[in-house]
Amino acid sequence: MLFIFFSGLTWSLAIFYPLFVSHTINWIFNTHLWVCIRYMKIYKRDPDALRSFLKKASSKLNSKAWVDEAVCIGSIGDKGDVSSWRSDIDLRIFFKPGFINFIRMNFYLIYLRTWALFTIIPLDLYAYDDIEYLSRFKSNEGIKIIKDVNNRIKNRFSDRVMG
Repeated sequence: MLFIFFSGLTWSLAIFYPLFVSHTINWIFNTHLWVCIRYMKIYKRDPDALRSFLKKASSKLNSKAWVDEAVCIGSIGDKGDVSSWRSDIDLRIFFKPGFINFIRMNFYLIYLRTWALFTIIPLDLYAYDDIEYLSRFKSNEGIKIIKDVNNRIKNRFSDRVMG
């Protein structure tokens, strides 16, 4: 099928177009489209929709045995809740070490990003294998704990944890 679509193109365009299409599809599904768009004046999203998404995502994260910690930083970390129509969800997930957990986490990130894309949720989402990544963010930035199995975040970042 793709051969027929690209058969009339020069060889350089036949190489460029599939790369462009695949890059665009990846960007839409695996990046933060609504996080970027929320800076436009026309964007508004009901904070209750973000709260609902975060509540459901939190419940799902808490059921994952291969996730030890999950937090919100940014405005939710600072204020403890979604604060405005232009807020986003800055979610950071920490998975247990191991190749299988790495694979699980990456597929789960795609799932969460796709869910956020189709429900118009500005989700700024990253995953790490070590909570020390939190020390790379602003030292005065608050942290709202979603999951903290062994209280490692609470103990290590007690001065930044909300509530």
